[in-house]
Amino acid sequence: MDASGAGVGGALLHNDQAVAFYSNTLTETEQRYAVIEKECLAICLAFEKWDSLLYGKSDITVETDHQPLESIFKKPLNIVPWRLQAMCMKLQRWSFVVKYK
Repeated sequence: MDASGAGVGGALLHNDQAVAFYSNTLTETEQRYAVIEKECLAICLAFEKWDSLLYGKSDITVETDHQPLESIFKKPLNIVPWRLQAMCMKLQRWSFVVKYK
């Protein structure tokens, strides 16, 4: 998953082979999000898009180029900033690990 100033996108890989891609243009409000919030939003949108493929899986790894995002998912939910809390709560229905690459 990745985010830029104007959009987010991601690729779903299985055995290092691309299965699906997605991209989404950010709204004016989302464009004003902090970088870490945009990166987390990219994960949220990808999981929502691929819900039927990912739900129930336990070995999901999300690779990111944004290292602080890795630590956000290790913190207790009540310590995370409120906008990220909302996104993390949406993501609780999937079992995954975020790794910095």
